[in-house]
Amino acid sequence: MSEQLRFSYRLQSGDWSDQTLWDELKELTKDNQEKSWMVVQWSEEQPSDGGLSIYLAAPTPDIDRATQLKLADLVKQKLSNGFRNACRERGWPLPRFQISSVTDSKNDNWTYWFQLGPHRTNPVVIHPNKILAVGEEHALSTLLGLECTDPVFGLPAKWVTYSQSERASSQGSLLFEAADVIMSHAINFTESRFAYALGTWEVNHWLSGALPSGGATTCRLLSEHGPVLLTLVKKLVGEGLYLPSPEQFCEQILLALAEADSGSLENMEPFLRKVVVSLNVPRWLTEHDELNVLEWKGPEDVESHQHHRMLRRLTQALHEAVASQNSGTPILAVSHSQREQMAEALSGLFPDLPIVAWSELSDLSNIRIISTIDSELRVDPSVLPASFFSISE
Repeated sequence: MSEQLRFSYRLQSGDWSDQTLWDELKELTKDNQEKSWMVVQWSEEQPSDGGLSIYLAAPTPDIDRATQLKLADLVKQKLSNGFRNACRERGWPLPRFQISSVTDSKNDNWTYWFQLGPHRTNPVVIHPNKILAVGEEHALSTLLGLECTDPVFGLPAKWVTYSQSERASSQGSLLFEAADVIMSHAINFTESRFAYALGTWEVNHWLSGALPSGGATTCRLLSEHGPVLLTLVKKLVGEGLYLPSPEQFCEQILLALAEADSGSLENMEPFLRKVVVSLNVPRWLTEHDELNVLEWKGPEDVESHQHHRMLRRLTQALHEAVASQNSGTPILAVSHSQREQMAEALSGLFPDLPIVAWSELSDLSNIRIISTIDSELRVDPSVLPASFFSISE
């Protein structure tokens, strides 16, 4: 942690917490040395974790450096804006990304692919000097070009010349330049695996937004609890939960530390999760301000021969919940002891299903339990208000 970010702040005595760093950087303040209270230095060394790698490959017989550099520059501009907008909406840390321009002697086409943690895409063919028309097959059939599939949503598409753009647009096709295709695909690919995009640098950079208001206290928080904060943020983002502002996040952490006897963040996750879940509940409400809940009362440990039955019951309950609702997002509510296990088991099968513990819900007055999966793995309509008396941990 300290290798990525160094702090020095003025103590009550007037001395600096890291006198060496202050001596190195005080020339930058010059006339404002008396007013300075904190300096921060970011390491130029790239951290080994986090970040998205993008590879743009040109075929060896057709190396066009100018086109390759122009494409890389356009992708950088568009993806910077795209990530910024996506992260601003969710309150997430902004991920780094790097673009590598390479050559590929085994391919006759221009291609690109992504690497994010252990996840890597297959190469996708692009045509930098054409435009991608995405639409219905009958509309695309009148255009001359190279047929393909839209890499983001799997829709019918065709690479066509710019001279056909007006006709393609008039027939209802959506048009994307090569840089737009790469940008959209990169965001779509990263969003579902965002936890892998976060490393020490991303989380530090995000939480440093709380430094102006938090001062020396936030400095100590970042320097002393970095690994725990990184793990916690990755967990929350991995579940698709929106985050509060860095100021609010640090404020809640400091509040939790003040109330804890040990002064450690190790056991603060339940408290912080409740704060974050409360922030997300309004996103899940229906147009009538109700929170639709699938209630899990299944056994603590589901035996292996029951896994198929459990998943079938969950699928049935979710299908009925979604089909019967015009708005809102149903959640799966479980006991505190089961939440982490259920979230891990179902993340790949139900990536958009919020899984929360009953103890993380601050307000039960607007809850509507649409079905209950009981200890026999049966799905039954739940009768209110009796179901509220079974939520104790």
